Amino acid sequence: MTLASGVGLNGADMTPVFDELNYPFDPDDTFSGTDTYPPDPTKWTTPDGSGAAQIQSNKLRMSVGSGSTQSVAFYSQYKLQGDFDVQLDYDIILGPDTDHWWFSLNANTDEPNWANKNRALIYRERGGAQKFEWQTYDGSFHTEASPTNSATSGKMRLTRVGSTWTAYYDVGGGWVSLGASAFINKTGPVFLRIRLENGTGNPAVTMDVDNFIVNSGTVIWG
Repeated sequence: MTLASGVGLNGADMTPVFDELNYPFDPDDTFSGTDTYPPDPTKWTTPDGSGAAQIQSNKLRMSVGSGSTQSVAFYSQYKLQGDFDVQLDYDIILGPDTDHWWFSLNANTDEPNWANKNRALIYRERGGAQKFEWQTYDGSFHTEASPTNSATSGKMRLTRVGSTWTAYYDVGGGWVSLGASAFINKTGPVFLRIRLENGTGNPAVTMDVDNFIVNSGTVIWG
């Protein structure tokens, strides 16, 4: 399988190859569409888990209910190879200050099996304090950084240059780096994953996701 050339908006290579055929493809997603529909199935897998992920007013509304541990997550239908830079916008519609919950943008190596694969995650969470968390997994979990922040809307971003992985957040003052990972150095293709989950206390949580952008990267379809 070879990758044809083709550069689209934001510098991302938009020409993936599948079974030796070229398919024009834009991985960016504004989550526009019909209310109550799932995210675009040409870009994302069907959401799994006991929560919900549906288009609502041209954003993706993700929610988990109270009373039990719930989650909802989905993967990209493509992989990113080599250097990449991805980001998304989020709004916390309902995120209690008294219980544990987290929303994350993930890059998972190899196949989409989050429990066993090397991965990098930037979290927006409540777990004792509203905060971001930059976490990696290589057989063990590593917290790279965990700054307290109470903003209810913002942006998350993950990048890889060579074998260096870095996470960022922006709550209105520009991108703030959470630093390069001291543990993850994988260079192989990655799937992207967006996830919402509750934990201790099982609070109801609702998030809106918008403006998912692949600023740069080589897209491999299939």
